[in-house]
Parts: sequence; C-alpha cells; structure tokens
Amino acid sequence: MDGFSLSKAVNGLLYALLLLLLSYRLFPSGWLDLIFILISYLWLDAYLPSLTNLLQALLPATLILLVNILRPRRTSSTGPTKPRLIPCRTTHARLFPQKHAFAYSYLVVGVPVGFSGSAGGIVSAGLEGTSWLERGWFDVDAGDYLFRGAGGLGLRGKLDDFLRSEHVDPSDYPHAYLLTAARFLGYHFNPVSFWFLYTAEKHLSAMILEVNNTFGERRPYLVFRNEQHDDIKASWPKDFHVSPFNSRHGSYTVTASDPLGPGMDGFRGLDVSIRLRSSKGRAKLVARLFSEGDAIDASLMSARQRFGFLVAWCWVGFVTFPRISLVEEKGVSVRYIPSGVVDGPASYTWTANEVVEHVEVRVLTPVFYSRFVGYVDSLEAVLVEMTVSGTVWIDNPQEYCNAALRLFLSERLLLVDAILLLARAGLAFLTAGVVRGLMPLSGHCLCKAVTYKADVDAPLMTGYDHCDDCQRQTGSTYSLVALVPKAKLTINGPVKKWSGKGSSGKEVHRLFCSECGSPIAHDPDAVPEIIVLKAGTLDKEIREKLKPDTEIWTAGKLPFCQEKLAKAFTHMPQ
Repeated sequence: MDGFSLSKAVNGLLYALLLLLLSYRLFPSGWLDLIFILISYLWLDAYLPSLTNLLQALLPATLILLVNILRPRRTSSTGPTKPRLIPCRTTHARLFPQKHAFAYSYLVVGVPVGFSGSAGGIVSAGLEGTSWLERGWFDVDAGDYLFRGAGGLGLRGKLDDFLRSEHVDPSDYPHAYLLTAARFLGYHFNPVSFWFLYTAEKHLSAMILEVNNTFGERRPYLVFRNEQHDDIKASWPKDFHVSPFNSRHGSYTVTASDPLGPGMDGFRGLDVSIRLRSSKGRAKLVARLFSEGDAIDASLMSARQRFGFLVAWCWVGFVTFPRISLVEEKGVSVRYIPSGVVDGPASYTWTANEVVEHVEVRVLTPVFYSRFVGYVDSLEAVLVEMTVSGTVWIDNPQEYCNAALRLFLSERLLLVDAILLLARAGLAFLTAGVVRGLMPLSGHCLCKAVTYKADVDAPLMTGYDHCDDCQRQTGSTYSLVALVPKAKLTINGPVKKWSGKGSSGKEVHRLFCSECGSPIAHDPDAVPEIIVLKAGTLDKEIREKLKPDTEIWTAGKLPFCQEKLAKAFTHMPQ
C-alpha cells in the first residue's frame, strides 16, 4: 500500500470514528446501530468527496453554527405560551383507486401569534426586515402565511385582517398559537399550517387550516369548535386543487385536539387528522400529523442541546452529493408479482434513463400484506420479510439492496436513516439463507413414521383454523395451524393424501400418515406457494414457543369457543 492510500485509509477511519462518536452522543441509537453506522460508512466512502473537501465544506457551516449557538438571545411575547420545537410523525394512506401508504418524521415549530424575537437562537418569529444573523435556524416569516406578502404586518396583523375578511371580529380571539413547518436557512415548503384560536378565557374556539399545494397556491379554511366537543371537528366541500392525482370534487373532514388545553397552561401534544372523501362519499385518503415525545422549549435549550438538535435534524445540506451520485449512477426496474396470480400483468417502475437492472419481487403468501403494514419503511419491510420470514422472494437480492439504498437516499433527508437502512440491507443480504438455517421447524406424526422439517425461523402465521373440514379432520373444535413456504418444507415417510374442493373452487390436498392417520398438513392449490402445517405435530419445544394471534374461517367458529385472538378473518386473509 503506497503512502497516499495509507493516508486516505487513515483519514477515512478517523472520520468514521468521529461519526460514530457523534452518533453516540447525539442520537438515541443502541450500540448495534452504531456498529451498523461504522460498517456502512466504510462502504459509503466511495461516494463521498475527499476528507479535505468535506472539511472545507463543513468549516463555514461550523463557524456559523458556533456563532449562532453562543450569541445572546432576545425574546418578546405578548401571549401566555412559548415557542416550541415539536418532533412529529405524519402518516398518509390513500384508499382508492390504488392503495398506498407511507409515514415519516416531521418537525413542527409552534409559536405564539404575537411573539417577536429569537428563542435560544433556534426558533424566531416577528423579525421581518432584520439581519439574518438575528434570526433563528427555524424562522417563522409572516410573509409566508395567509395572504401573500405584507410581512411587515406580522402574524397578528395578518391574522386580524384574515378574520375580518371572514366577517369575524379579531377581538373574539385575542390568543392564537401557530403550528407550522418553519423556514430553515431560507428554505420553506409547508403543506399545511394550523392556527389555533383561543378566547379571552383561553379556551380553544376555532382553527385555521392553511393549505399549500405544489403549484404555489394557498387556501386557508376557518373552522369552529362545537362547544359540546373537546376536539374540533368540521367538514367542508373540496374547492382547492392540492394534488395532481386527485380531482377537485369531494369533501374534507378534519379532527384536531387542543394542543395547549384549557388555560393554555402547557403543551399537551399535536394530533390532527384530515380525511378526504370522494363526491360519492367514499373514503379516499386519510392523513394524520401527531407529535412524538415531548415538545422542546427552545428558550431553555443549552448550547449542547441546540447543537445536538441541529445535527439530528439538519443533514440534508451535507448529503446532496452522495444522494445525486447514488441516484444517477444506475437505474433499476422492479417487477412485482402479486400473491396467487400466475398470469396477471406486472407493473414496472424506472428510476433513470440509463442502464436498467431488473429485479423480480414475488409475494409468496397473503400473510406478507398483514406484516407489511407494521413496518415504517416499505424497503425495509421487503428486506426483512425476504431474509427472515420468507414471505417474499427476490431473484437478485444484492441488486435489490443496492437499488433500495439509492431510492432511499434520493427521497429521504436524514443521512442517519439512510445509513441505518444501508447497514441493515447489507446485513440482510449477508445473512440470507443463514439465519433461517439456525432454527428449523421440525415435527412428526403420532407413530413417528413421518417426519418433516421447514427451513424457516418461524411460521408465516400461527393461529386457529375454524373451517368445517379442519374440524372433521382433527376431530376437534378447531385446528391449530402454522403456515410455512412450501419450498422450505421437506416431508419424509409414508404419506398419503386426500383431496377435495375448498371454498375457492380449487383442490385442497390433505396430507396424513398412512400408518397412524395423523394429519400433517393441508396444501391448497389456491395459494400454491404455502403449505399449512398441523401445528400440534411440531416438536414439543417448538410448540411451547408458538404465539397464535390469528383466527381464520371464523364463519365456522363454534358458539362455545370463547377465546378470541387479536386478528380474526371471516374466511382467509386477503
């Protein structure tokens, strides 16, 4: 190794260790995640600029950060509340014509309307026309709200003008609290803001939803609270084009809890749900924004806390280069084959116009969908279900991991999230086929002439099957079943089968020992990728660890069966 290569390796290792130490101090990660970060950085090093260039880029930002953290602050507020930083989570579920859902972290800033100054150098408002050095990292500029321009009026002045335009007396609402996505270093994109309006007695009485679309248009909606309810609940016709994928027909319904509570004596949490219905009254979209953890009083943050918070939420400026490099390097096509469909059309998605690699993802069982909704990220869901549960199959796992990383970095803002996904993707690929072999499911019939082994860690699903055929075959009120991928099951010994049509109209093959008659499994043609083991035939040490949580075919459940499991399906899960 020459001197230059050795120097580069040492620099890379030192930077990786620095990243590791910062992560330990600033992020709520366990040591396993920190090891992931270290390993991932070594892989990611090829996409980062040299250490010298990176330090040159970081130096000005570091100086600005130090000045901003150490300089004195001034605040002025005419209201009873304080500026707050509110870590939140937003979820979005489209119900038709195509189902789709996602969730991600989201930072909301809360400021009393009438507040002027900078709280801790982190949150500022009412400083229009002043030097940017006077403003906080997260700045609420009055010119960004309600009608355009006229920032000199301040938030209170613009609110009063808007209320008058709605034929409402501003004196009815002397107190107001704005929850919004503030400007960060001049950048501002804010899908929706919430103005909570309080009476002189400090009771929540009304709210303004200020909606912005991607075309730069803005529409505020004023809604009032019914005094008989603690929350604000209101509906109105849709008259604003928010998304190019939805028409302007239909109606919105909003439900919002009081973030400050009676007396405005503290922050109780943010929780707002918005539902969109079609013109025919069908639920079309559900979006929710809710706070996670405690809100942070910006004025009470120490220099260390301010530094940690900024580093935790402000990676976007430093990941531009690797994001562009990874996204533009190569495109990928993903082919999706839904469960149980043999000749159905597949859908394709391309991420670039250059060389395209094809990856085929096949769902092996409908159980995948019930598991899928429990994951935060769809990319991680497929990886975990492929390597651990075996509910999906991928023809090229390594290319999928690479593609998943590129997509993740192109769409996310936080480098730490991307690094952790990269590490888990690499770990999933390295352990594919290894983890499953550590603990196979094994069992045998009553006379032990028939034995079997499923090369999986755990069943895809464990539960009670109440169908009439299972009751007759087992001679019991229901059958305890465990679903496994058929390709992972090996059966040895004298097995016979009896076949009959199931409710789907397709054959169900019931396997049993030809010597003692013990039922072993049933094999449905309707879902050829799976086989259903009679879980009572599993080895005792495995049976004792089973955790049934699903009931199927409850349409045939006998009335004296009192036990109820968490998930119940009248027939089979879809």
